Amino acid sequence: ILWLHALAGSGKSTIALTVADWWDKDELLGASYFCARDGQRSNINCIFRTIAYQLALRFPVFRNHLTKILETDPNLYSSTPTRQLEKLIVAPLKAVRADAKSDTPFPAHVAVVIDALDECTDNDAVSTILKSLALYIGQLAPLKFLITSRPEENITRGFLLQSLDENTHRFALNKLPEDLTKRDIFLFLRSRLAAIRNDFDLGATWPAPERIENLVGLSEHLFIFAALAARYIEDQAERDPDGRLRRLLDAGNAAAAKRGTSTSAFPILDALYIQVLNTAAKRLGDALKAQLKLVLGMIVLAEQRLSPATLDALLDLPTGTVRRVLPALGAILTIPDREDNATPIGIIHLSFPNFLVDPVRCTDRGFLVRPRIHHSHIAFQCLIVMK
Repeated sequence: ILWLHALAGSGKSTIALTVADWWDKDELLGASYFCARDGQRSNINCIFRTIAYQLALRFPVFRNHLTKILETDPNLYSSTPTRQLEKLIVAPLKAVRADAKSDTPFPAHVAVVIDALDECTDNDAVSTILKSLALYIGQLAPLKFLITSRPEENITRGFLLQSLDENTHRFALNKLPEDLTKRDIFLFLRSRLAAIRNDFDLGATWPAPERIENLVGLSEHLFIFAALAARYIEDQAERDPDGRLRRLLDAGNAAAAKRGTSTSAFPILDALYIQVLNTAAKRLGDALKAQLKLVLGMIVLAEQRLSPATLDALLDLPTGTVRRVLPALGAILTIPDREDNATPIGIIHLSFPNFLVDPVRCTDRGFLVRPRIHHSHIAFQCLIVMK
């Protein structure tokens, strides 16, 4: 196992996606599971059965043995993670190793990616997934696991289990040399800003090198800051990348100047979120501005991601209200096409809802979401719909 860990916004998921794509092209990837806090991807019971399913799709010899196991116990998919690992992955692998007659042998090295394990719902003191792996780590060859997460307490404890401790390489992204992280963020921003320059015909010298360096310095070595900054600058509705870059730098520099007085761990990222929200509010009329906080609260607190039409209905808003509010928030949300009434609204990064519900970080009370109040409102609206 390779455990890649770091704080939110450090680029763990980007790395996981990239290496999964590389391994897929090299025919080394066996399976991947990208956890998320919304919907089924937060369910720990889905991880091992999804991995088994993908292994069966890729490798006929594994599929043949898995099929035989499922024929004898078709309800394994609903069993505990530990039993799923034993019966859906370990047992077929054991049968594969014993099957010397197969025309399509199982590869000698197969990579499995589990990204953002900390975003799965798991209240155990020690990660359920890691406890399961610890029981069978010696029987999982030739699978090699890449697991990414934040260093949450229950995950850290899991990797201290003796069998995992002896079979895990740890890689802390925050221990990379700062100049290397800074270089990568610079290359990313230079590339994205060059694309924006070409899209908006801004001239060969835009932006000035010192402005790129300023933006890199404000990133605080967080790739999520660079990614969100680029999305904010290239907003297609306002079509003013130079003005947006200037306002972003002004807000970031002001936050950096107050760093010593802020109790937030991410003052400049917080300033970026406030800048995005303020810009959005200025573009909305009074009626829509009054709905902005209500819509944001529903998006970040709802148990599952909802479509714009569903949000309109649940909040008892006129049809199309949410779609009129959301385009101003394209830097932090993914918004389905107008013709798409089924796809839910997505949040670019978990750091945004964390920011929005934290009064230490979200210092503008016009945007702060108070979970107790908003959950009560959500429950009330659900009761109205059910009535």
